[in-house]
Amino acid sequence: MRRFLALSIALGLLGSFIVCPSKALAQPGPTPGRRVRPPRPVSSPSVLDDGITVAHAVPLSSSMPTLLLEVPLPRVDDRASPEWRYPGIDISVGTRVFTRSLSWSGDTTQAMRPYDSSAAPTLRLGVELFPGAITDSRVARLFGVVLQYDRAIALITVDMRGRNYETSSSSFLAGVKVRAPFDTERHEIAVILSFRRQDFTVRAEGDMPVNGAPDLGYASLQLGIASRWQLSHRVALSLDAAYLAVLDTGQLAAVFPHTSSFGVDIVAGVAVAIALGIEVRAGLDFRSYFHALNPEPGDRYSLTGATDQQLAGWLAIGVRR
Repeated sequence: MRRFLALSIALGLLGSFIVCPSKALAQPGPTPGRRVRPPRPVSSPSVLDDGITVAHAVPLSSSMPTLLLEVPLPRVDDRASPEWRYPGIDISVGTRVFTRSLSWSGDTTQAMRPYDSSAAPTLRLGVELFPGAITDSRVARLFGVVLQYDRAIALITVDMRGRNYETSSSSFLAGVKVRAPFDTERHEIAVILSFRRQDFTVRAEGDMPVNGAPDLGYASLQLGIASRWQLSHRVALSLDAAYLAVLDTGQLAAVFPHTSSFGVDIVAGVAVAIALGIEVRAGLDFRSYFHALNPEPGDRYSLTGATDQQLAGWLAIGVRR
């Protein structure tokens, strides 16, 4: 009986524990009159290998100003900019193929012979020298001298009857060249004052002149403008134009004593740099002499004018340094 009573009491205590947990296991309620602090967030400290606790870093507030330091980086250019500098020397060697046409005005009696030639080759040499370019003076490098010489090779004149005549043609120029001072020496404009001598002769057997074909030996002062425009580091265009004040016309003045003459010379070209200042150049040129014969009563011939012109294409190798 006692065992049954003890078992009943034990089962009753167990049922009350399940229905109402023990106060010892429940959270304690706040005590009246006592402030309860909220629990602090617990963060695990960093511990070194030797067990020493390390203080945690506190993140900055988003409201705090941020100091940014901008450091300029050097600009890197894969290709170095070319140094544009006027050259001290320019030498070219090449060939020139020209056509020549001599026509007369007012020749009613056909006393003079017109002349036409095609594809006549010449050899040409050109030199420009600027001694001041080796100095640091921007003024001295602007002044230089120019020389040019060309001569026809294997040139023969054939008349309407098929007869051959020995023919020679040559041209020589010497002068001074003054460049315009630019802030950049990439482009070039210059004034050239020079003396030009151009000869053209036709000879029969025994070095005899041909009737109706006077020897033309032009001596003239040439005033012109030369320009070179650098499109890129390798390609450049050039354009020259000049006025020729004719001083002498050779035998033309002997046949027509009242002659007054002038000429024009235009040269256009392109240059392509290869390496080490070496260029391949090509272009066209046009040169023409205009003559007013001004006949007077009593003169042997009554011709009124003449035009002697050349049109040529040329190709050359140049060194520009």
